[in-house]
Amino acid sequence: MFKLIVIDEAYQRIAETADYLFIHWNAIVQEKFISQIDRCLRIIINNPYSFCIDNSEPRLRKCVITPLNILYYTIAEKYIIIISLEDARRNPDNLRLI
Repeated sequence: MFKLIVIDEAYQRIAETADYLFIHWNAIVQEKFISQIDRCLRIIINNPYSFCIDNSEPRLRKCVITPLNILYYTIAEKYIIIISLEDARRNPDNLRLI
């Protein structure tokens, strides 16, 4: 069984995105986003190799949460480390990973 670790920056990005959705959309959209994150984390914990390796950074895997949000993580021994939540509209060269 793998242990899940969410680094502080990733946690902050998830919280900021959820807050943004609440402020600019509504609580229903925010709850749907949080549910999608939760669903993806359950899949990652149960089968960490189920999502594809990132082409630009082979140490990372990426899970598409929504068409606009991608969760990046890595696997290290018995740990799954959530690295970041990124906006898919950003230039891939500007992503703040590892």
